[in-house]
Amino acid sequence: MVDFAVIHKKARHDVRICLQVWTEVLLSEFGEDIDYLIAKGSAMREWTSHIDYVPIMSDVDLHLRLRGRDTLFEDAGKSAFMRSVGIAQKYEDEYVMRNPERVHVPRTQLILVNEFETDDLFVPSILNQVVVLLGDPSPPSLPSPEEVRTIDMAQLRELEPILAGLPMSAVDRSGLDYWSLLRRLSWRVSPTPARLLTQTSKDPYEVWSLNRTALCAELEMTGLVEIAREYKSYYEACWDMFLSNFSSSDAFRRGLVRAYNVLRLCHDEAVTIEKGNTPE
Repeated sequence: MVDFAVIHKKARHDVRICLQVWTEVLLSEFGEDIDYLIAKGSAMREWTSHIDYVPIMSDVDLHLRLRGRDTLFEDAGKSAFMRSVGIAQKYEDEYVMRNPERVHVPRTQLILVNEFETDDLFVPSILNQVVVLLGDPSPPSLPSPEEVRTIDMAQLRELEPILAGLPMSAVDRSGLDYWSLLRRLSWRVSPTPARLLTQTSKDPYEVWSLNRTALCAELEMTGLVEIAREYKSYYEACWDMFLSNFSSSDAFRRGLVRAYNVLRLCHDEAVTIEKGNTPE
């Protein structure tokens, strides 16, 4: 019997070390150019049940904003690439040395905020929903609830060609080859049910503050029981992947099927909602 609470306690410690090391590495690399560094996402929320954080499958979202430039590396080509690899190694070496009893090396995702600030689909983070690691970010100018719904619906529409291409993407996979396909889908699976719930919620920002356990409960309350079941089953398959040290093809396939089901069901429900909102 897996004791998820014990693993979560160790994983939470791993995440804390991860944040400490990344803060130090980025400060040493970019110093006074840093406007702010924040951490957000599932790793920062409360973990009420086992689906709220799955080691390695869940990521640690780091949002970095620089002053005076819109790119992480001012140079280009090989020198920029070699520097990026060096930064990654610097982080991993320090993390491994500092945390020898780790359960995992958290999978991080570093986003340069400057590159997305003019994107029509970008919604800035609410400060009380993030952890500020460096700097003093100003309260952002937030889109209206209706604008958030519009942005989320646009993202839901984009699922159609992705779903259409998945059969050919999956037909020749085996073993660890499933990993690349799951990574392409995991960052879409995680937020998609929230995007669907914002369409009928009075407060879309409240929806975006929920952990996965609360999100499943909200889905069930609104009658989206099948989506809640598939969403939970996806993360349970992810746990099976982690516990097998990513050696179980069966766990990979189950995760892939559940990921597809979540995206398909949410897309179909979004189509129904949009049709209902379109005047005859």
